[in-house]
Amino acid sequence: MSVTSSPASTQPREGRIILSACEIRYLEAGQGAPLVHLHGSGGLRWDAQKTMLAERFRVIAPEAPGFGGSPQPPGVRSLPQLSDALAELIAQVTTDGRAHVLGTSFGGRVATWLALLHPDRVERLVLSAPASFRPTGARKLTEMSAEEHARLLQRRSAPTNGSVPAPDPAAEQMRQSNLRAVDHLTAENPAEEDLLRRLPEIETPTLVLFGAEDQLIPPENGRIYADRMPDCHLVYVYAAGHLIANDRPDAFFRTVSEFLERGPAFVVNRG
Repeated sequence: MSVTSSPASTQPREGRIILSACEIRYLEAGQGAPLVHLHGSGGLRWDAQKTMLAERFRVIAPEAPGFGGSPQPPGVRSLPQLSDALAELIAQVTTDGRAHVLGTSFGGRVATWLALLHPDRVERLVLSAPASFRPTGARKLTEMSAEEHARLLQRRSAPTNGSVPAPDPAAEQMRQSNLRAVDHLTAENPAEEDLLRRLPEIETPTLVLFGAEDQLIPPENGRIYADRMPDCHLVYVYAAGHLIANDRPDAFFRTVSEFLERGPAFVVNRG
């Protein structure tokens, strides 16, 4: 069962749902059209972007199995299997079994599989710097230090004083735990070529966002989606890196909200 928030509330409330293959913790706030927000490899947190979106939508933010308060089930070892669980979640927490879906980075990978395998559950799809189709030879996050990972999350032209922040043992422990969860959830994943080949099957209206200064995932990857998906809008956000909502929160909120609310009438506000 979902948690019902008061009309004006953008403060999240916690819920749990037991699905066929796993148990998932989630946070929820706001009212309006349901929007399922899938987090990246950094895990679930209720941040400013979700608060802003909860002013217009009923935001439901699941915590992927193996992250934080969601147990890691042995039977969910691929993104298609995870998308099956999320489709079941959407069916249970919405009145008509459909929701908008927004996936960020790793969550964008999950959201793409969800739209491919369960199009009946996805009203409109937003992929924010989706982490599929990384270049051949690109280093895995598990091969990077915390400092290198943090630098790649910044926009390319971000000012720096050259100093390296002191390591935070607790934060690094959490990062490693989250990356192990990603490894578990992708242990039996189909090859990326399979997803690439099937992108034209996704007919869900889709918005793909990339920060023009993304250092982690090449912004040029946006063309992969736009060239193959039949109903796909590609938007590059200037002065933004991989974490678009952090670098340009107003632009992110405006663009995503207009796309979800206006659908075919969506026009990018270039002002």
